Amino acid sequence: KVYHPERWAAYKKALDAVAAACASSSSFALVSVQTRGLNAQLASPEWALRSDCNEVYLFHGSTASSEILEAHFDVSMARPSTASLVGGSKVYFSDIAAKSDEYTGTANQGLRMLLCRAALGVSLYTEEAAPSDATKAEFDRKLASGQFHSVQSFRKATT
Repeated sequence: KVYHPERWAAYKKALDAVAAACASSSSFALVSVQTRGLNAQLASPEWALRSDCNEVYLFHGSTASSEILEAHFDVSMARPSTASLVGGSKVYFSDIAAKSDEYTGTANQGLRMLLCRAALGVSLYTEEAAPSDATKAEFDRKLASGQFHSVQSFRKATT
């Protein structure tokens, strides 16, 4: 477990804001993820995940996992992805380890995958494997409005 007191305090504050937005949204619904059962296995009561903001455990695969840890999960360091669902620099997660593994590179050295807490909040959903530029722009507009907090895509691992 990686614990950084300042980041944790900021994350908890953000959870409260996302939970408040979820409570007032008619679009809020619990997101179905394969990792939902991990809460009971990994979290003691004081670290339990919050369902009021769709907080879940998700995998993040990257060739830069060590750097992510060193930067204490600073989201501003996210790099643009060519396979993105939305424009710009975002953080991508999966509830399927094999999907996240596709982003870890080919080298078998060092840390490549993280299991992270993530608050999905009110989530947009798509089944498009490669959303059009118009769809991406619409997702970006909705995310920027604060009405939605995440985009969930039904994608299967390609390996």
